Amino acid sequence: MISKKARLLSLVTALALLIGALLVGSIGTANADEIDAEVAAASEVAAADAQAARVGKVGFFVFKKNAKDPSISRLSWQEFRTFPDGRPPKLIFKKSWRAGSGDGSKDTCRTNHGWLPGGWYGGTFKSGFDGDINGLVWHLDDKRCGRGTPRTALFIHSEMTPSGSQNCG
Repeated sequence: MISKKARLLSLVTALALLIGALLVGSIGTANADEIDAEVAAASEVAAADAQAARVGKVGFFVFKKNAKDPSISRLSWQEFRTFPDGRPPKLIFKKSWRAGSGDGSKDTCRTNHGWLPGGWYGGTFKSGFDGDINGLVWHLDDKRCGRGTPRTALFIHSEMTPSGSQNCG
C-alpha cells in the first residue's frame, strides 16, 4: 500500500511538472537565405500546419475563500485544453483540497496573519524548503493588498517538514 507521504510527493511532483511544462512555445520557420528554397517552403508549410493543429494546455491554482470559516476554504488545481481556432478553453482536470489562509483573519492587508490578497500570482516551486513554512512549497510572488500594504512570504504549502515527514502540530 502506498503511504500518504508517497501519494503526496507523487501528486506534488506531478503538479510541479505540469506547472513547468504547461505552455508550449512557438514554432520557428526555416530561413530561406540559409537553405535552398524547396526546403524552406516545406519547412514553412510544416510549421504552419503544426501551429494550426496545436492544442495546448494551461493550468493554475484557484483559492476560493470561505467567509464563514477561513480554515476550510478550498484550493484547486485546474487544467484546461486550449485551442488555436478561438474555441473557449475546456476544463480537462480539476483536483481540490481543503485549505486555509492566514490564521483566521479575513483582512488581506494584515501582514503575517490575513488572507491572501485576491488576484493572479506567479511563484516558484521549492522542495525541502526550510523556513517559517517547511517542506514542499510554492513560494508566491509578493503582492499589495487593496490598501497598498505589501504582503510578502506568501506560500501554498502542506504540513510537511523539510525532511519529508508530516508536521501535524
